[in-house]
Amino acid sequence: MENKYYNELMHYLKNEDKDKAVLFTHELLEQEKISIESLYLDLLAPSLIHFSCSVEDEDICIWKEHLRTSIVRTILEMSYLYILKRLESVKKNNIKVVFFNACI
Repeated sequence: MENKYYNELMHYLKNEDKDKAVLFTHELLEQEKISIESLYLDLLAPSLIHFSCSVEDEDICIWKEHLRTSIVRTILEMSYLYILKRLESVKKNNIKVVFFNACI
């Protein structure tokens, strides 16, 4: 994936730099450089899908995967504030929508 935001986030994730990864994604959302959807689809999901370990890290690969997942979870939790902001602008029509996604 050739995306400067993705590449920068991957740099932080590969270096296991949680603080920089969270601050970077927060800045992208705050400055409206990406949407919440883009954050998830273009940055976070691929960062988990394309996870790999080097041969020398084979013994701690599962730990590294858990750490990556933890960082991504923190970013998702931080982005919830932006979802709440967006909900403020949604007109309420008192209709409930149920979404069912059956992936097989």
